[in-house]
Parts: sequence; structure tokens; C-alpha cells
Amino acid sequence: MTYQNVSKFFSENVLKVETINEIISRRPPYAMKPDYNDLIFLWDTVRKRKPKVILEFGSGWSTYVIASAIATNAAEGNKGFLYSLDHMEEWANITNDTMPKGLKEYCKVVYSQVKENEYEEIQGFVFSDIPDIIPNMVFLEVQILLKNV
Repeated sequence: MTYQNVSKFFSENVLKVETINEIISRRPPYAMKPDYNDLIFLWDTVRKRKPKVILEFGSGWSTYVIASAIATNAAEGNKGFLYSLDHMEEWANITNDTMPKGLKEYCKVVYSQVKENEYEEIQGFVFSDIPDIIPNMVFLEVQILLKNV
């Protein structure tokens, strides 16, 4: 976990300290902590590009920050909305349950199972329930878990 941009994160009111502490207190103790470098990049990107529709694969800290940036853009007259898909029902529920009330109107977090799929002889996975939208921005959160073999 890096904290290089933690002061910028808080000085720009991406999320207030009280909001972050409340979210952390309501998430499971095994949940990942925020990575401020990644989150400030997301905040800056959404604030600068002002996308109308964002599609996110994987919910969590990025969902809170993207929704916060959309809310800030909306206050300036640039409305937007975030659709966040999570392949784990537990985390979709956790993100929904811990979403600050003022941000809920700017996003929808949905549980969507993944299914194995093959495309041109390449094995992969696809989300089963992708909303019928045309996003201006797509965010794919990738977490690599290494296991000692």
C-alpha cells in the first residue's frame, strides 16, 4: 500500500477523512485498504474527462471514488453515472451497504456471475449481466493473487 498522494487525496476532498473512516469501519477486517495513488489517478481522470457513463468491473474503493468524482462533476453541471459489476456477490453487497448515502444516486453496484467463454480458441471469462449501455469510460480492476506452488 502506498501513500505518496495521500495528502493530495484529502486536500482535494476526494472522500472526507470521516467518510473513509466510516467506510473502513463497516467493511470486513480482511478487506483491502485504499491505495491512494490509484484512487487519485481515478479521481483526476473522471474529473478531467467528465464521462457520462462509466462501466466498472470489480467494486470497492474505486467505486466510492468514481462516484465521488461523478458527484463533484454533477455539482458543476456535468452529470454522469457509474455501473459497477462485481463477480462476487459478497463484495457487491459490501460495496452497496457501505456506499455513502450522498453517492448512491450516482452509481449502481450489481452482482454479475462470470462464465467461462472461448473466443478464437482463447479461454477466458465474461460477466453474465452487463447493462445495455454505451460507456464513455471503462475501468477494469485487476488483482493478481499469487500462490506458492
